[in-house]
Amino acid sequence: MLLTFDSYAQIPDKLHIFYSNAFETMFFKHDATKSGFKRQLKSDLSFDDFKNVFSIFCFHTYMKEQYQFSYSELSSLLDEINKQRFSFIPSDFISDLTDSVCVMFKDGLNYCFSHRSFQEYFTALHIQNISDQQQSRVFKYIFNNPTCSSDKLTLIEMLIDMSQDRFEKNTFIEILTEIENEFCGELDLYDNYFRYLIYSVNFFLGENGNISFGRVIDFENPNYLKIECIFNIIYRCRLQEGLIDTYNDYDFNINSAAINNIEFLFSYDNQLLLFELIGQENSDIYQLIKGNTWIGASINRATTLLASIKKKQEYQVKQLEELLSF
Repeated sequence: MLLTFDSYAQIPDKLHIFYSNAFETMFFKHDATKSGFKRQLKSDLSFDDFKNVFSIFCFHTYMKEQYQFSYSELSSLLDEINKQRFSFIPSDFISDLTDSVCVMFKDGLNYCFSHRSFQEYFTALHIQNISDQQQSRVFKYIFNNPTCSSDKLTLIEMLIDMSQDRFEKNTFIEILTEIENEFCGELDLYDNYFRYLIYSVNFFLGENGNISFGRVIDFENPNYLKIECIFNIIYRCRLQEGLIDTYNDYDFNINSAAINNIEFLFSYDNQLLLFELIGQENSDIYQLIKGNTWIGASINRATTLLASIKKKQEYQVKQLEELLSF
């Protein structure tokens, strides 16, 4: 990290840019402390080829949930990658990984990543570089595979950072369409999204009667990844629209809130299952949350998300057609 900061004089906001800078620094300036001396890579691969080989390796191992390898496993996989279009000796590449670039290290008889985030970053890099059709298949596998749980969220967030438009086109539109097709016909779109996205909320009474709400995340929900992706895109949309600080300090004041049974709120020991309130006697609490909190504003944005993304995609296609029709 110190070498990266020394090279770029700042820490990037986006995680994938940080790891891109970190890898470039490690590749070119690993021995910068030795008067600019740089070791010669045994594999004799260019920076781009080395990065491509490692990204393919990381993608294959990440999807199989492999995080440590024997020498024979590592060598065998690299040999398969080498047959595609590269030309290197696997043992030399392994030496470069551990001794020169230092993105992997030997732990007893096994080889491990120096940091798991490198595997995630290079997996994201490979997914970003494949075709739309291939990317769509990968996303479908990740979102529909029951073994792909919360540990895949960092990967997805990096891919959204790399290209939000491609993520939306290649999987997110399909995800939202499938979700809305399964909604209950007896509820409106807003209430359906509330039921889908909100497991429960916690709430806190602060100074002067100010109440703030927080979303409780259900990590065991089989739709966890989809839910978090929806909130991720909603956050980006609201950030672009300048609405992210609308409910920055607190959500509403207990003294001015039009709520009939405020004691009911706190009978839940600071956690409220909102779906229990839909259509129930105490729906005034639900209506208050819908209209006066960041949670309500986010769900409201979710109801227009599919239409707005489709409109944006159509506009981009139209712009391209107009540009190329000279």
